[in-house]
Amino acid sequence: MMRSLYSGVSGLKNHQTRMDVVGNNISNVNTTGFKSSRVTFSDTLSQTLSGASAPADGLGGTNPKQIGLGSSVSSIDTLFTDGSVQNTGKNTDLCLSGNGLFVVTNGSEKYYTRNGAFEFDAKGNFVMPGSGMFVGGWMAKDGVIEDTTERNMGVINIPAGKTMGATATTTVNYNKNLNANVEGYTISNMVVKYADGTSKTVTNYVPNPPTIMLDTTNNTRITLDANAAYDFKTGDSLYGKDLFSQEVAFVEGPAKVTLSKKKFRWKYG
Repeated sequence: MMRSLYSGVSGLKNHQTRMDVVGNNISNVNTTGFKSSRVTFSDTLSQTLSGASAPADGLGGTNPKQIGLGSSVSSIDTLFTDGSVQNTGKNTDLCLSGNGLFVVTNGSEKYYTRNGAFEFDAKGNFVMPGSGMFVGGWMAKDGVIEDTTERNMGVINIPAGKTMGATATTTVNYNKNLNANVEGYTISNMVVKYADGTSKTVTNYVPNPPTIMLDTTNNTRITLDANAAYDFKTGDSLYGKDLFSQEVAFVEGPAKVTLSKKKFRWKYG
């Protein structure tokens, strides 16, 4: 009789523990970053009244006679599952997705929490307002966080009104094909760089017809423009091609060579 009463009492006490945990979960339903817990039970060792017997001739085996002595609390587990992400309207509030904890410190000791309701204090320190503890982290230098080891973790500090120094743009690259058929138009200022390496600042630019510059073995440069007898493309071979179909007055090179005014075809190669 007493044994049964003690077994029943152990169950009541253990379920009281479970009710305590459930009540704590309910009371913290609106606590920021709170993680609920659960209780698991295990059977207490049983008292054996008689042992088991093995099968014999004419008789089968028998089971032992055991009386359970009640239950006990096996564990109280914290459930680190993701909660529902909500928009608080405050840009200093943070949440964690998956495994992880925030690190907060009072200067000498570190604590871990899932509560991400943070804000900046009067000195620009990122803190947990309820306790005043500093939020641990790393400050970037020139936009780069160099070392994220725990031993170099410090306090996040962003003073109110702090600005980043302006940096002048050093290089701008702009690549674009100019349509040779587009009529000229007025611009405020433009630097035109020519194929010979020279440049000129202009306020009005009309694209010239495409040209091909030929440098011969005797250091003579020949320009092929719209008067070329062959429609040259980049990479085309010059051998056997008609270079000019119009009259050529002269060829510019190290020395000016004057040709006759006669209309002729000059073939290269």
